[in-house]
Amino acid sequence: NVGTVENSYYNTETSGRKDTGKGYPRTTEQMTYPYDIATYEGWDVPCYCPGVWNFENIWQETTWNRDHEGNPGYPALIYQMAYTIAVESTSGGEVTEPGEGNFTYAEHSAIDLVAVAETGHRFVSWTAPAGSIGDEYASETTFIMPGQNLTVTANFGQVYTLSLEASPTGVGTVSGAGDYIEGARVPISANPAAGWKFVNWTDEDDGVVSKAASFTYTMPSEAVTLTANFKDATTHPVVPPVPAPVYPIDQKPLGTYGPSTAGGSTFFYHRILGREPDPEGMANWIAAVDEGIITGSDMAYLFIFSDECQAAISDYTNEEFITFLYQALFNRESDEEGFQGWMAALEGTMSRKEVVRLFTNSPEFIAICDHFGIPAH
Repeated sequence: NVGTVENSYYNTETSGRKDTGKGYPRTTEQMTYPYDIATYEGWDVPCYCPGVWNFENIWQETTWNRDHEGNPGYPALIYQMAYTIAVESTSGGEVTEPGEGNFTYAEHSAIDLVAVAETGHRFVSWTAPAGSIGDEYASETTFIMPGQNLTVTANFGQVYTLSLEASPTGVGTVSGAGDYIEGARVPISANPAAGWKFVNWTDEDDGVVSKAASFTYTMPSEAVTLTANFKDATTHPVVPPVPAPVYPIDQKPLGTYGPSTAGGSTFFYHRILGREPDPEGMANWIAAVDEGIITGSDMAYLFIFSDECQAAISDYTNEEFITFLYQALFNRESDEEGFQGWMAALEGTMSRKEVVRLFTNSPEFIAICDHFGIPAH
């Protein structure tokens, strides 16, 4: 028993009923579609949990919409199940609409969600195991109720202050300061005034954070002050000769390798395996390239996915893996735009093997192969 039906119609030709003032008489023609579909417009029935009666799709010829005689032309009430949504929040805020707790809605109902963060916190996202969230990162959005009971959670994060300073004061500008949640990637930059040159970014302990004037900083779980250091660019102090640098084996400049297959093989040994080549292995790589069995792209791929290399890098995070590829295959540090593009690819559907193949198809890698006189493909 979920409610009552009012303003009913009865068939004067088949029902055997007489007009007692409790219904409206209709002929068979008038009772069946499509005589007057507007007959039932405006009918409505309130919600009586645990289900909902309504008149949606009353003319559909389905089993649920047929009358007791099985006549598909008669409209019938549709009974929709109602489900429970539990609304909750993490620490740092609350859900003000529809509130927090358990609520009952019919499937496909549109539910307004509003989350409000406490002082010192910020709304992060909505999460739910099913249903459809209009914008999961918006504090005010709409949720479409699925055909099941479930929990919707408003997630909040504590914010921390990132302060930026210039040293000496007044010789440059800095940007990017603000309040951020832990793990936020914040673009910051420093711009020297005329006659000054940017040196580096340092933290409160004078540790060097970055030597790039513009870079992306990952916010920790505490307040931080970073300082952009500048120096006078108008003076030219006498600097004593600097001895030739001694590079680690995996950081030698490209120009230190001879323009030959042997030079290319040695480059990959150093950059990918981090060691000097063994004579037998070196001879096999040189022969395979010179005889046209493999290309430079194949060589890089086989080095990276060798047992020796994988034993060292298989547990790398995606960030570490991309950084490794830039150094090993492009002979440089990553740029921010390219780095973010590769991260998006790996976090999507692309495998690490596919990413390596795309690296070796790039103009930068082809230029390195050209230096050694090795065909890239």
